[in-house]
Amino acid sequence: MIGGDPPTDEVPTGFDLVLLEHVVHRFDAKQNRRILTAARRAAAPGAWLLLLDFFLEPTGVPRLIDTLHAGEYPVIDGTTVHPRAEVEEWLVDAGWQPVDLLELPGSPRVIVAKAR
Repeated sequence: MIGGDPPTDEVPTGFDLVLLEHVVHRFDAKQNRRILTAARRAAAPGAWLLLLDFFLEPTGVPRLIDTLHAGEYPVIDGTTVHPRAEVEEWLVDAGWQPVDLLELPGSPRVIVAKAR
């Protein structure tokens, strides 16, 4: 496991799996794009990314836990729950291909992506 400051620290390369847990909501779009690009540089070809966080849905019935955190995070620490479609766009731009969304009841969700 490699730890560090997601928006600024460099990490070694060649990883088969990258896990970013509760990272996306802590940073703005520009920082998240940088983080996801750095994660792709750290990943080996065909590696997997697990992006665990809360994500908003633009249509349909939202998950209550995502909506709760979207209202709560700005008040608690000034962070933002981002729309899933926006996050997936960042992933594609960074060289990842989203392939699945894992629903964890009463918890964050996981966007699963594969390195292109």
